[in-house]
This record gives sequence, structure tokens and C-alpha cells, in this order.
Amino acid sequence: MRGSAEEVLSCLIELLETSLEELGGLEANPFFLGEKYAYIECLEMVQTWNEAKTHGLDYNIERRFPLDRI
Repeated sequence: MRGSAEEVLSCLIELLETSLEELGGLEANPFFLGEKYAYIECLEMVQTWNEAKTHGLDYNIERRFPLDRI
């Protein structure tokens, strides 16, 4: 995929959110938990982008995707 930074970051947000939602339906195990931590960290980094809120990243990530469960 080629595009502007804005297009790439918008797609990344969508990909990470989708992946986290899919993890929510899986049986808990250490690998999936580690994967969830990594995705959440990525979203938190993207959330520092000035335009993150205009691309839907205007919520508390750890509240939407709690770390205490898969």
C-alpha cells in the first residue's frame, strides 16, 4: 500500500482495532495476551499523532480493550 502518512496511519488504526476485537473472542493464553499488549502499545503510539482524534482514535484504549482479559 502506498499513500500519504495520514492514509497509512488511518489504515493502521483500523487494522489494530480489528485485531484487538478478534483477540477478544479467543481463549486466553500467554501468546494472545502478549499480542494484545503489543497492539495496544502501537495504538497508544499512534494516539500521540495530532490527527488521531479525527481518525476515530479519541477514546481510552485500555478501557475499550482491557488488559485483564483476552
